[in-house]
Amino acid sequence: RNVNKLHVLVVDLLTLSRLDASAETAKEELGTEELTQEIVQSLSFSLKNKRQEISCSLVASVVFANRLLVLQVLSNLVENAIKY
Repeated sequence: RNVNKLHVLVVDLLTLSRLDASAETAKEELGTEELTQEIVQSLSFSLKNKRQEISCSLVASVVFANRLLVLQVLSNLVENAIKY
């Protein structure tokens, strides 16, 4: 179990490092509300299997970032919350 936690942490750190290092990635304006809904929808099966729910309230805003990388990082964080 601790090995799995460590593995997930290392993967997340590598992803964050890649985000910091990649100045050449395609960046665009992204709505935080849309990103949140997309992540929750993509993980809905895992949530149902674990009998969990996600509840969040946020102020809709816009960020300028690479869509795929942001989705990957946020999905990893939510997946970790579901697992642990």
